[in-house]
Amino acid sequence: MNDGQTQTGGGSDELELATDWRWDGAELLYDLVAPTEAASLDVLADVGAAAMTRAAEAVLDCVVTLRAPNRKPVTAGSPEEAVMLTRWDQEHSHGPASESLDGNVAILVNAESRDPRWPHYRHRLQAAGYLSAVSVPLDVDHGYAGALTFLATEANVFTSELMSQVFGFRDLASRSLRLATQVRRASEFSEHLRSALSSRTAIDIACGVIMGQNRCSYDEAFAILSNASSHRNMKLRLVAEGILEGYGGAPETHFET
Repeated sequence: MNDGQTQTGGGSDELELATDWRWDGAELLYDLVAPTEAASLDVLADVGAAAMTRAAEAVLDCVVTLRAPNRKPVTAGSPEEAVMLTRWDQEHSHGPASESLDGNVAILVNAESRDPRWPHYRHRLQAAGYLSAVSVPLDVDHGYAGALTFLATEANVFTSELMSQVFGFRDLASRSLRLATQVRRASEFSEHLRSALSSRTAIDIACGVIMGQNRCSYDEAFAILSNASSHRNMKLRLVAEGILEGYGGAPETHFET
């Protein structure tokens, strides 16, 4: 690839990974499942740096960015200079990472390139100790946007051969990140459902107590509970639990796993 040119895509038939595995097009996925997006991105950045360093036979740093709907991008990687450079790129929309985050094709930047784009980014790139960088968009869940950025302290590292490896890794990383995001969302939904069911149990039992005390219907008991919630400016669940404290507290809700 020439300096400053745009790479439109492609994939390698065989990509050497950070482990002893090799990817030959099978549905091999990295385990990026973690409690938070930042944790998943940290793992991906570490794996990306190791995989591409081996492929390039030169030290490459990796930064990963994920932008969820209606939220600021989450950026992870190392060292800190690489992360700060990428964040500056995104915040100012001035560099390859912001281009890729908007879904554009890979952008190659070399310190010696005559490409006039992003002069401030090029200055910061060299100040951070790098001579070349490339960013590629990640294909993540609907509404999400992602970018994978590799940086090298040497010039002209990202040859056409290496770029095919970068795109191959990008495809694998995208699938892995999609799976991690879906698993995390399912886990969060499960926790919200558990919390909702636990709250409903306390509310229903409190209504039963009110029904017994006032000899009223469930709807009337629920209305009494709702009025108390409004007057005390407390959540309905907390009012219900307060009522049940005099009866030994709300029973625990058990879920089969």
